[in-house]
Amino acid sequence: MYIEQSAPYQKLVITDLSEPVKDFRLFELKPLNGEEISYQAGQYITFTEHTGQQEVRRSYSMTSSPLLNEPMTIGVKRLENGSFSRLLFRLKKGNVLTSTGTGGFFSLPEKVPVRQQFFFLAAGAGITPVFSIIKTACVSYPNISIVLIYSNHSPRQTAFLKELKSLEENNSNLKITFLFSDNPDLNRARLNTEFLFRLLNEYHADIPNALFYLCGPEAYMRMCLFTLREAGIADERIRKENFIVRKKEITYNKPPDERPHEVIINVNGKMTALVVQYPLSILETAKRSGLSLPYSCESGICGNCVARCISGAVWMANNEVLTDMDLKEKLVLTCTGYPVYGDVFLKIN
Repeated sequence: MYIEQSAPYQKLVITDLSEPVKDFRLFELKPLNGEEISYQAGQYITFTEHTGQQEVRRSYSMTSSPLLNEPMTIGVKRLENGSFSRLLFRLKKGNVLTSTGTGGFFSLPEKVPVRQQFFFLAAGAGITPVFSIIKTACVSYPNISIVLIYSNHSPRQTAFLKELKSLEENNSNLKITFLFSDNPDLNRARLNTEFLFRLLNEYHADIPNALFYLCGPEAYMRMCLFTLREAGIADERIRKENFIVRKKEITYNKPPDERPHEVIINVNGKMTALVVQYPLSILETAKRSGLSLPYSCESGICGNCVARCISGAVWMANNEVLTDMDLKEKLVLTCTGYPVYGDVFLKIN
């Protein structure tokens, strides 16, 4: 389920922070204005920082569960080439961050059939949103089978190891396999296609009905996605959360219609008209005109820029987050979206 972004540019204060494993830090956050931030388990929050004339945005997944009334907490992995993560690692308790809101599609469905199974595949920092979802699912669906396959280098580098073991001990429907690449038993060290097939059989994966969640490094995600498809699992039953940002590394196809068209955008009731023409996307045109829209990755990966197309047609150069069901509901991505064959009316709440 997708919950549209909350109000833009909200200030949040860091009320606590910890580092459960090396280079992975947890930030507990609280809105300065006292207003509660609405989000679903597994979703992310987007932060913004101005460096000179440029605005930089990055999204980080919540590890907390709103259902359990936990303080909003994000998990951040320090990256050597990640300017934003290095900035966050310099912050202390009491520092303030600016957020443009929450969002994301990596969450539990609105309706869960009785014969349902949740299957989570996570590696490294990919546990961040998965931990939030599993805590929520254990409470919301105590009779539904939940499986987690969690890969790391070693137990010492495994975030939430104790917490997950405790969850498994206290929830009979939750089964967890911890994989460590330093395991001398190479048959149960690194996850690969053959090993994943075995685990699907061991856990009696309900191929037609199970819902799969993937989060981890890009190569890991590709392997998992390939294997699940080979196992006969439909894309509609696979949810992915990408942490990578690669907006300038890919050349996309051109839209079938490169002519200029008017795009009217309703943002929280305020109408703005733009003339959009390739090679500028709807989002890039909005940014250049001074219109503030939600976004983060700018490459069709995160879904932060989602809008609903009320009329007209939007062609997307890349879409790695919207499912066929989302597309049927007229959801589009403004960061890789271009109006085609006429004018367009979009709504963003």
